[in-house]
Amino acid sequence: MRIAPLLAASSLLLTLALPNMSGCVRWRKLRPDGLSTPASDTLAIRGEALTKDRRIAVDVKNLNGSVTVLVSDRYDTAHVYARAGWRGKYSKAEWEEVRNEDWVVAEHVIEEGNSILRVLSQAAPDVDPPVRTDIRILLPACDGVHIRNAGGSVKVVGAGGAHTIESGFETGPGGSIEVKTSRDITDPINLRTSDGWVDLVLDQGSSGTIDLQTDEGKAFFSSKFGRTTDVKADAMHWTGVWNASSNPITLRTLSGDARVRVVDKPEMYSVGLRQAMYP
Repeated sequence: MRIAPLLAASSLLLTLALPNMSGCVRWRKLRPDGLSTPASDTLAIRGEALTKDRRIAVDVKNLNGSVTVLVSDRYDTAHVYARAGWRGKYSKAEWEEVRNEDWVVAEHVIEEGNSILRVLSQAAPDVDPPVRTDIRILLPACDGVHIRNAGGSVKVVGAGGAHTIESGFETGPGGSIEVKTSRDITDPINLRTSDGWVDLVLDQGSSGTIDLQTDEGKAFFSSKFGRTTDVKADAMHWTGVWNASSNPITLRTLSGDARVRVVDKPEMYSVGLRQAMYP
């Protein structure tokens, strides 16, 4: 299955659908103090159930918050959690107004026989009060990722196929991006953020033509596996061909490090910075 063209089409539909989210799931179970439990944060996924036997692509747009995607065969079906948060103090009346707004929706759509899990959040920094949404997606399988995000970090673990992740730029402040997978990656990878580090951790069966660049930070590639050729490197820009493959692997950050590591058990590898959204 060719995920990259599929995700390009789905991202366009995502953009067009965002202003018209009249049927979204509401925040009915969050308490006025903003505390919640994972059970109360669960979003119903509209459409057919997403199970292990399907090839799944993920398409997420979150205007203010963080996104985490975890893929494991321990899950029998897909689960989506979304937690509302805010900065500052608000009265009970203000919170009641916020929680009754239609912020986020999750939907399983089928296009040309391919499954897409689409998650959209319309909470933005200019909302009054300025609500943020932290999205967590658990999947039994994933063969492609397309995420646009602002105002927080993005973490994807265990996915295969093409990855396109953009954080910040014209949509707001960016955040750090972390992608780790034991799947063999031979598809395009494009990770970009306006603010923060970008880390990609791969297994030795992957390959690609690598281009790492930062405006403020360090760019580097590290691998004890395979063959790396045509290397051109300075502190902020690293290019090279790994395992004689032409699929592009591109990391860009305006402020932070851009790093690719090839290791044993990449999904267990710690990049040195802890991200925690749910306890």
